[in-house]
Amino acid sequence: RRRPFMLWMPTAAIVPTMVEMSVASSAMMTELLRSGFTDSFRALYPEVTGAYSWWSYRYGARARNAGWRIDYFLVSDRLMARVSDSLILNDVYGSDHCPVCLLLED
Repeated sequence: RRRPFMLWMPTAAIVPTMVEMSVASSAMMTELLRSGFTDSFRALYPEVTGAYSWWSYRYGARARNAGWRIDYFLVSDRLMARVSDSLILNDVYGSDHCPVCLLLED
């Protein structure tokens, strides 16, 4: 019997305030990573800093790259073996978030 792949793309933006978002998303991420999920971007780029997917519209945050990485692709170990890249497309504008992209091999 084949086991299914698991992919989950959480965003912390569902929590109403930044303080609540920080606490809630930290606890949620800790539990998911303990449960066997892998943050695909961090697994491929462990040393990269300043890679954000969200910036406030206030105070020129995006121009200064003062943001948060709150959009993720969390994948099961079985699916991580097929991940060829996990990208943050921070040069794409149109929202306070930028797209994130997961590339899988066949």
